[in-house]
Amino acid sequence: MQNNNSDAKKGVARAKFFYSLAATFLGIPLTLVRDFHYKPRLVKEETFIMMSNHADNYDPIYSVLLTGRHMRFVMSDHLTRKRFFRLLFRFLASPIVYKREKGSDVLYDEIVKNCQAGVSIGIYVEGGKSDNGETGFISRRNAQLVRDCGCALVTCRLKGGYLKAPRWADNKRKGPVFGEIVNIYTKAELDGMSLEDIYNSIVSDIYVNAYEEQRKNPHRYVADNPAQSAEIILYVCPACEQIGTLSTSGDKIRCDCGFSAETDDYGFWHSDAMPFDDIVRWDKHQKAVMKKLTETVRGTDSFLFGDDEQVIYALKNGNRQLLGDNGKIRLYGDSFEMLYKNERLSIPVGKIRRVSAASKMNLLIVTDKEYYEIHSRRVRSAVKYRVAIRYLQGKEN
Repeated sequence: MQNNNSDAKKGVARAKFFYSLAATFLGIPLTLVRDFHYKPRLVKEETFIMMSNHADNYDPIYSVLLTGRHMRFVMSDHLTRKRFFRLLFRFLASPIVYKREKGSDVLYDEIVKNCQAGVSIGIYVEGGKSDNGETGFISRRNAQLVRDCGCALVTCRLKGGYLKAPRWADNKRKGPVFGEIVNIYTKAELDGMSLEDIYNSIVSDIYVNAYEEQRKNPHRYVADNPAQSAEIILYVCPACEQIGTLSTSGDKIRCDCGFSAETDDYGFWHSDAMPFDDIVRWDKHQKAVMKKLTETVRGTDSFLFGDDEQVIYALKNGNRQLLGDNGKIRLYGDSFEMLYKNERLSIPVGKIRRVSAASKMNLLIVTDKEYYEIHSRRVRSAVKYRVAIRYLQGKEN
């Protein structure tokens, strides 16, 4: 089903030109610089929706090289805050920007409208780059999205990107990245599949555990200070199980209790004080600790944790308003609190519609009426707030 929709096609011809130009002159040099290894597989279907895992800022480029086709990518709104980047992305790539304050239904409709107008779409269905190296939660709604788009589905799997450029890291690593098109499902094939079949295919096709891949086929990822800022994702000490007590330097992570561990060139962590050596399993352990803690304080005014030196913004219609550049944030069993200047704003946990971490450690809080973006002047985890708030709401992580 194809509709002639001029709004959906706006900017596509220009973007296709720039894609072709970049592929011709930058494709080979970029693969050499990024050490990207892949086997291209031309996607012949006229219109498709590409779904992939996400770990590296260069993933959209890898996806274009894999398919040999133009796609309109779905982009998070936090990447377009600055006017220069907003105009640059719009001019070169004409992306679909996911505006959190408008909700996912608006994004869903925009994707369907584009596909039905003959514009192919690229989407990283985890909703952001992997925090821990394992493909994250994928909503079952993506299967219905494929059905409603009425076009082909292309699934891609990208490996090595997490270890080359961990979302939390200060320094990128030298090491390889690998990409492959796992499957191309034609519209006719999708019409013969149930929604459950489509969903299971997406999940299995794009799943990656960076550490299990390393155990099977190890590669070195070398960097200066490879542990630096790992406390952005590693927020629970595996020895004392306290939250927010870890700090990093060089190749080591330490806790006030005396715990320490060091990381190697393969991304693994080593310490006699913990039974695991990778961030995926460390993350599962810390989520279990957080879940147990939140269950004891849910619905009460008990303090869980907080951070100072916070830069707090309110957002409206894509524009940021600075509320405080040296504020504080606090999480309690029943509320999330922001303190800035002489103001104290408390948001009931049940009123938070969406909580997420953007870039390395920006915390995004969305209610039915308000949207806040919280940066930090010092290294701290935004992920711990996302995980704790979801558990306080009775949700899983």
